[in-house]
Order: sequence, then structure tokens, then C-alpha cells
Amino acid sequence: PRPQRLPDKLEIRKEGVKKFIGVGFSWGHTPLKFFEMKHPGKITQLVLLECGVKTWPPMDQTTREAIYLAQMKWTTVNKTPVVTPQIDAEYYEIAKYFMEFPNWLLANMNYYWLDQDACQPYPWNIPILGIWRTMDPATEMIMKQHFPGVKINLIGGQYHVIQWFQADIVNQLIDDFMEDRPGRRW
Repeated sequence: PRPQRLPDKLEIRKEGVKKFIGVGFSWGHTPLKFFEMKHPGKITQLVLLECGVKTWPPMDQTTREAIYLAQMKWTTVNKTPVVTPQIDAEYYEIAKYFMEFPNWLLANMNYYWLDQDACQPYPWNIPILGIWRTMDPATEMIMKQHFPGVKINLIGGQYHVIQWFQADIVNQLIDDFMEDRPGRRW
């Protein structure tokens, strides 16, 4: 089976949201970029949490399709190593949701994260905050190319989900960055 793009439903219209601050974790910047491409100007600021970008081509098409097919067949056994590193019990309970996450959706997300359009820089012209544990000079250059004007913050730590394990630092950086506050109508 070939992955299908999900229909472009704009539920935020239904809720009356005119503009919002986009927050992307890990792969999360990609759907936000595609959203901005289809609906320019709705995202007023962008927050990147420990995200990574792939540059084109990330791999050949045969490999990309093989990864898709393998993820479609994932079982709990395949997913367990991703969830079970030394995570505090409180966070492990949240992370276990990954075990139930639908394979077709995970495979689709990964497939399109490796798409040519997803792996190209986008000319963002909004304030962008980036929060990472660490970053080498080559990665910093790629991030600045993909997210023009990004304000990079390195906070250390050992886990990918920095918003869980270093919430006090992450939340303060986001709070200081936001030009608007939640609950205010546009």
C-alpha cells in the first residue's frame, strides 16, 4: 500500500481560531510547515522543541518505501525499544501511548517527513524559538537555513523529550518568547 496524504481539514476554522503559535516537537515542525504553506499567516510564532530536519535527499526512494512497509508491520515488540529507555515511571506511562499509536499513521508521518517538500528550507518570516539539548556547528547551520532567524537555546540534558524532563526551563523560555498569551482573542 502507498501512503495517502490526509485530507486538508481545517478544524481551527470551526473553533474560530484566526492565528496561533505553532509548537513542534521532534518531527512536529513538518506538519506546521505544510500547514503554513497552505494557510499562510495563521502561525504567528514558531517554537521548535528538540526537532530535527532532514535535507534532501535523505535517502533513495526504495529505502524510503521499505521503511514505510516495515513500519506498517510494527508490533509492540518493534516499538518497545523506543519507549523503554531509563524513563521515570511517571513519564513512561505517557510514553506507552506510542505502543497503541496506529501504525498506518506513524508510517504516513515518517514517509512524508522524508518527502522532498518536507526536506527543503521554508522562508519563515516569523519569530522562531528553538530549544535543543545539544547542537554541533553543522546542525546549527542546517537549522538556521531551515528556520531563518531562529533563536537557538541549548539546555543540556539527556532525553529527547526535553519538555517533560526539563519543563521548568522549557516553559520559561517559551513564556519569555511569546508575544501573546493564551486565551486572548485575535
